[in-house]
Amino acid sequence: MIRIFKRIKESLLNENRFKSYMMYAIGEIVLIVIGILIAVQINNWNESKKSDAKIKSVLLLIKDNLKEDKAELELNLEIGKKKFLNYWQTVLEKNPADGDYSNLINHLGVYDFNSNNSGYLSAIRGDILSLIDNRELVNNITAYYELKFREMENRSAEFARWTLLMTNLIFDSFARNEKIKGIRKRTQIVISDPVFKETLLELLSTTKDLLKKISDRIISADSLIAKIEMELSIK
Repeated sequence: MIRIFKRIKESLLNENRFKSYMMYAIGEIVLIVIGILIAVQINNWNESKKSDAKIKSVLLLIKDNLKEDKAELELNLEIGKKKFLNYWQTVLEKNPADGDYSNLINHLGVYDFNSNNSGYLSAIRGDILSLIDNRELVNNITAYYELKFREMENRSAEFARWTLLMTNLIFDSFARNEKIKGIRKRTQIVISDPVFKETLLELLSTTKDLLKKISDRIISADSLIAKIEMELSIK
């Protein structure tokens, strides 16, 4: 092909047809420019495909992480309501003499939720979030793993603080009343203590706040899963 163009060019020059040669030269330049533009466009398409593949891979991983989070959060919400909230609400409302609350300690615990953020961390390390055109989705993902997670951590820390205070109150009371026979009687003394009741009210309030945060996070995870699926459907 190049030889053919070369022969045509030489023929035009030999025949002293300068105008025709100029037209040919312009046409040759246009063809070169078109070739370059096509090559650039193909390269852009290839880069775009690579970016789309990276985005899809990360979003799929984040979606899987969110599903794991949701399952664990739902379990924690159920346990939190049964083991902590409902039990301590009953202790607060009933007369200590009306029930056996000898297992108080068994209903104390520390809430420790570890969100699976491997997909999010991968997106951060690979600077994938900057490749996503849907900035609302990016903001939602960032808020879920940064802002809302910190809110959960703060509530968890507050819950742990009141749980520790409650634990110390129970053990201190048992130690002071160790001469009283029967765990049930000693437990009733604990429950009747005004300081215990005040601490329990704070623990209940903190527990409700924590469970509300868990519930909100479940809703956020659900919403984010739906938005990611929508984004993946157009990729």
